Amino acid sequence: MVRIHEDDGGKESKGAIAAAYESASGFVRGVKRRIEFELYDDERSAFNMRLARALGLFGGAIFFMRNFGDVIAI
Repeated sequence: MVRIHEDDGGKESKGAIAAAYESASGFVRGVKRRIEFELYDDERSAFNMRLARALGLFGGAIFFMRNFGDVIAI
């Protein structure tokens, strides 16, 4: 939606809602591109899998020690 304001000398300007919508849709497109880049690039995908495996192992070790640490304490 384009409005022409008389006080701007007749220049066309977009409404605040339209500008916010364009900004948000541009952000969503950027996020989608980034996710696709991370998932479908072979080199990135291999790194992401190693990272996920390492974080899973780290989280699992913390969970195990918090729940069963007193059992294995000497």
